[in-house]
Amino acid sequence: MLKFTQTLFLFLLFSFQLQAQGSNNNNIEPVLDCPTDLTVCLNETLGPYTLATTSDLPNIEYAIIDHNLPAPSGTGDAIVGIDEDGIFMPSEYNLTPGTSFGVIPVAYDLNSVRGTLDDILKGSVTIFFVTTPCCDLAASQGSTVCADLNAQGIFCGSDVTSLGAVSTLSGTTDTLSIADFVAEIDAVNTQLADPTLPAECGGGDFIAYAYGPECTYFLVADTLNITMPHVINELNEATDLVTSNTIVDASFVVEYNANICIELQPGFETVIGADFTAAIDDPCN
Repeated sequence: MLKFTQTLFLFLLFSFQLQAQGSNNNNIEPVLDCPTDLTVCLNETLGPYTLATTSDLPNIEYAIIDHNLPAPSGTGDAIVGIDEDGIFMPSEYNLTPGTSFGVIPVAYDLNSVRGTLDDILKGSVTIFFVTTPCCDLAASQGSTVCADLNAQGIFCGSDVTSLGAVSTLSGTTDTLSIADFVAEIDAVNTQLADPTLPAECGGGDFIAYAYGPECTYFLVADTLNITMPHVINELNEATDLVTSNTIVDASFVVEYNANICIELQPGFETVIGADFTAAIDDPCN
């Protein structure tokens, strides 16, 4: 019996949550050469990235993870976008100043995804001398995978040009964790390996991926209000205003940097031996 489930559609119109690194086919995991300065501003342009380790899979894109937004499953932080070239501003993904976010390289084979889509959307199978399109067979089992893909403008594999395009076309607000992601891909590949699924409809296809560790950025806040004593070396930056009523303890180096105002309020003091500086400067330049 030919089997189609919504699992395949969920993969083809997916969003990622990636936090560690891994591969499902022993492919080489891409590793970013993270920049030295990982403190950025909302409208600062990041990238392009260079790779310290290059994957053997031909295509690479970048998952953007919001560490202030848990995935609905509760199994990790959410991915809020997939960037094709890694050149973007944090504001494009509605990230929140004062929190951290991650950039993770994702390697895959676009032609493999396109091939599987072509098998499903354009393939046909002959059973007892009757040739039936794979989409019709899927529909006869109650699956709307072809109709759903068509509704998003996907009629063949070449209609998908990137993971980012697929995510945008899906219109979904769902976000996945790494555990969700691995489970989805494993389920897809299990389905594709099912011997009852004809090769003409994707049987025997395999979706490989590899992803590397993330570069974790801290997004500079507009306003920073410091109330806890400084007991380590710290650089405190804000795009607009820094206020402080705390203590800079001995032998620590502390710096305040803001573009508009630095306000030292009653209670602020530096202990002898501390090194404190303040500068009105744009932390984004």
